[in-house]
Amino acid sequence: MNYHKGVWHHPVLALTDQDQFLIVDRAGDGNNCDEVFFSEGLVQLSLDDLPSFADKMQQDKDEQQVSV
Repeated sequence: MNYHKGVWHHPVLALTDQDQFLIVDRAGDGNNCDEVFFSEGLVQLSLDDLPSFADKMQQDKDEQQVSV
């Protein structure tokens, strides 16, 4: 994805233990990324909170493998 200068976007989140990301940053002078750090314990996410989503993702992957 490419975002226009000054556009805020939600951070990239891994929702399963199989998620992988590759982030390519540009070279050069100047700031192009503002990072925000939270106090420890302020943000919590548990995969146990998302069982139906993870099950749906696995089902979609299984269906794609069958149709190939």
